[in-house]
Amino acid sequence: MNDLRYTSRWDAHPLSREASFSGCRAVSVVLIVALVLLTGCSKPVPRPVASVSLDSLLGRMTNINAIAERPLGNSFLESSYDRTGGNADWSVWRKADANGRITLLDTDGPGYVSRAWIASFSAKRWLFFFDGEEKPRLSLTQKELFGERFPFVPPLAGKSGGGKYSLVPIPFEKHLRIEVNPKQLNPNDRNYFQINYTLLDADAECQSWPAALSAESSNAVVATCEALQAGETDLSGVARACLQDAESTMLPPGASVSVLDAREAGVVTGMAIRLDSPVPSLVLRDELLRKLRLKMWWDGKKVPSVDVPLGDFFCNPFYTRSFASRFLGRVGGAFVCRIPMPYRQGARIEVVNDSSVSVGLTAHALVGEAVGSLQRLFHANWRASTRSGSPLAMTESRGPGHYVGCFLTAIGQDGSWNILEGDERLLPDPGVQPVQHGTGLEDYFSGAYYYTSLFDLSFHGLIEKGAMRTDQYRLHLLDAVDFEDAFSMDIEFGDGNRARGYMSSVAYWYADSPQDCTLPKAQMGLLDRPADRFELPGFMAMLFTLEREGLWEDAAIRCDYMAPRHAAQPWVDLLRLRAVACRERTEGF
Repeated sequence: MNDLRYTSRWDAHPLSREASFSGCRAVSVVLIVALVLLTGCSKPVPRPVASVSLDSLLGRMTNINAIAERPLGNSFLESSYDRTGGNADWSVWRKADANGRITLLDTDGPGYVSRAWIASFSAKRWLFFFDGEEKPRLSLTQKELFGERFPFVPPLAGKSGGGKYSLVPIPFEKHLRIEVNPKQLNPNDRNYFQINYTLLDADAECQSWPAALSAESSNAVVATCEALQAGETDLSGVARACLQDAESTMLPPGASVSVLDAREAGVVTGMAIRLDSPVPSLVLRDELLRKLRLKMWWDGKKVPSVDVPLGDFFCNPFYTRSFASRFLGRVGGAFVCRIPMPYRQGARIEVVNDSSVSVGLTAHALVGEAVGSLQRLFHANWRASTRSGSPLAMTESRGPGHYVGCFLTAIGQDGSWNILEGDERLLPDPGVQPVQHGTGLEDYFSGAYYYTSLFDLSFHGLIEKGAMRTDQYRLHLLDAVDFEDAFSMDIEFGDGNRARGYMSSVAYWYADSPQDCTLPKAQMGLLDRPADRFELPGFMAMLFTLEREGLWEDAAIRCDYMAPRHAAQPWVDLLRLRAVACRERTEGF
């Protein structure tokens, strides 16, 4: 895939950089101002005024409203992607610096690192040099950095599906250089890495990582870990508050039900939707997860800012699957969202039944008073493709806003995992800011090697894996991508766009003004369950994966669905019996 990066700074290999960010940032500011003047755009929502430190960034991770606020600065990605356009998305180190180290990142501040990810990375120690200091203020073994030394501990750091990640924020006031001591200089090593970082405005107040953690900072780390571990509890609380007094509605084919109809300013603080009928296996059979559509309008606009299949919005496009992230999940049989959604002049949320059967559901949204720092409007759009030869264009937005994440389904049909070999590209303000170019599909979601296990964490997760098929999500908070003129995101359809199969996505972002996210008519045919020649031979592996994770009810529903779907198979009665056995694990005889 061609790289659209704009300046020579971005064309340099990460191990041979010479230019600094200051020049690029100055050019960016000038170009952005010029664009605003030429287009007559209104002034974008201002950045939050904050004193940035380790404690404040940890606090932002636990502040549910922070995802809706404009980001503190501009987000960047340093990665090992193949600069030649090939698929060798790893670094090969044949020679170290005179001090025996390799430089991964060298940038001026103020700013902060928000994420580090690696796979099969050959390093003995990671060294962080702050503000021109000659000695590293942070010196960690690789195991310590990725989950085995406080404050780099789960769920802030650890392993996920074959990859290793750290989300511990690392602020720097003037400068940051990250170096590693390689174990060896072996040309056969494959050093995959990604580092997300944000650069603040030049006059922003920022405190570098402390020389020693104070009691207050240590307590902030513990509090953040506890908050991130409470995802299922928090979502369950939202579900109870929404549904305990709500009435079930029978929704005929072609009808819609109102979840919210507000006429004044406010914020949607939570939303829950439970499908009461038909039974879960028939929900899957009738493809109701795709044939119920969630639509949202803000400020009296006639076009929806959200128009997405219900299941896809909640990361359940083809199968129901219990999971809990920081903002989205399916808990206790209910789809739950706690993404803050502010509005200025009213809001309307509906569920539309595009199926041929009546559906019983209970739905309700919680609303709070308007919050001054929440000015941008929430958006989500759905896209899909079955075409080799070009990437999946996941979203495109005009005007100021910030991107906060996505959900992606990938189903390979060429007998290999090539569908996961494609790189993602995030393009904020094309021609002004650099492309954020990744190293492979599962790497963006902090997994690796086609994923080695399921996981659902606060900001990233793999919630489905079968034969050449995966469902995964990633949510950005400290690494949300701010843009002032335009934003687009795409992902290669496998290595070099050569895979055969199916991909669909939901992109989540905020914008200064409402945008039309109507589901395109040309995409309607791609809502149908794609043909999958590996569904039957790969089903038991998918089932075993659910059972290993203790997802017994989800496994039972999967058996209930597959038995009539493959009724001619001689083993179908055993599948029904297995559904009974799965339910015994949670309900007893």
